Amino acid sequence: EDGEADLEDMVVGSGTIVYTATYAITQADIDAGIVTNQAIADSDDPSGNPVTDDSDDPADPTGTDDPTDTTIPQAASIAIEKTSSLDLGVDGVASVGDIITYTYTVTNTGNTTLFDVSVTEDVADFTGTGTLPTPTYVSGGTDEDGEADLEDMVVGSGTIVYTATYAITQADIDAGIVTNQAIADSDDPSGNPVTDDSDDPADPTGTDDPTDTTIPQAASIAIEKTSSLDLGVDGIATPGDIITYTYTVTNTGNTTLFDVSVTEDVADFTGTGTLPTPTYVSGGTDEDGEADLEDMVVGSGTIVYTATYAITQADIDAGIVTNQAIADSDDPSGNPVTDDSDDPADPTGTDDPTDTTIPQAASIAIEKTSSLDLGVDGIATPGDIITYTYTVTNTGNTTLFDVSVTEDAADFTGTGTLPTPTYVSGGTDQDGEADLEDMVVGSGTIVYTATYAITQADIDAGIVTNQAIADSDDPSGNPVT
Repeated sequence: EDGEADLEDMVVGSGTIVYTATYAITQADIDAGIVTNQAIADSDDPSGNPVTDDSDDPADPTGTDDPTDTTIPQAASIAIEKTSSLDLGVDGVASVGDIITYTYTVTNTGNTTLFDVSVTEDVADFTGTGTLPTPTYVSGGTDEDGEADLEDMVVGSGTIVYTATYAITQADIDAGIVTNQAIADSDDPSGNPVTDDSDDPADPTGTDDPTDTTIPQAASIAIEKTSSLDLGVDGIATPGDIITYTYTVTNTGNTTLFDVSVTEDVADFTGTGTLPTPTYVSGGTDEDGEADLEDMVVGSGTIVYTATYAITQADIDAGIVTNQAIADSDDPSGNPVTDDSDDPADPTGTDDPTDTTIPQAASIAIEKTSSLDLGVDGIATPGDIITYTYTVTNTGNTTLFDVSVTEDAADFTGTGTLPTPTYVSGGTDQDGEADLEDMVVGSGTIVYTATYAITQADIDAGIVTNQAIADSDDPSGNPVT
């Protein structure tokens, strides 16, 4: 309209002139949540007088010539991951006082700056029985609010890292796990809280899940069994003499053990009497509230049991009683923890049966008497008969087998036929050989007899001298004479 070769003039009723502009928002604009600005329309009337207007925001019906507000959507968000590492120490076994180290990694996952970031442990989710861990700052962050700290996070600025330590307890080891969860707190630019519960990256099945730290359990029990044989006042092993067994149980693992008990293993018992029954003597604590002392905390010492056994003649004949006990218990999860007893007197192996040697004193005695029958004339005459009686006694503490009596030719002064003893009475069959030539201790005597017809030379000598020998075997086959 003014001949200036532009389109910047407006006739009344000629419509509108449209202008456009762009603006790239900044992080500060996002943090502010809004960009406000106002335009000015300038023109001249036909007389050259200026005609102006401040822009109006038609979205705001409450006024005219008001600035235009452009709301910038804020999506403040924070994320925290929490990992754990258990240091088992030089022994490689979970022990009281071993350290769990927690690492907390905080990320600004939203589109606004976050202020005053902090990390705390959620006591409600803490299963440990020790002191709640306290996270401390390690690295990352910036000071955006002028508070002279590094607890603020600009979008894309990386992470803030915190760490904490926790000393495990016996109860934690017994549980086999420590579970806990941290909370990351911060404020958006408007002061609204922005939080997140920690996530365990080792668990891919969910988000914002507690961190589980597995504590390796190594439940173990050991039992030693000793024996002592009381031979009584005579000092000789006799049926009814008492073997006393002492069972010493130790918790050799890293967990509490519950319901400890000791029993004899009948399969390993060589005795022929009644299987011993162990009874509680001392030690242990009540950890499960069952009003007994059959539980064992790690390092709590030992539980002692005892039992007695009365030996039999068969045990004496065997020369030994061998048996083994079993210690039973449960770990905190109810899994069985057992051990076969070890004989500390045997250094050559572990979990070996306890051997109780029974002293054997095999012994035999024989008495020999003689009687000369002078016949009706009362005068010693060739052919008159000497009758010999041999009485054999088991004078030891073991059964004797295959008892026999013979005359010793070397000691025989007679000039006739050497007498031959024959069985008369006594004895039992202990070896299944269908004879009565065996002798149990205290079973009486075996009697043999023999005859000898005297000669003229014997009469001339005026005496016949001879000696018999009693032979037998002990239970091991050794000769006893």
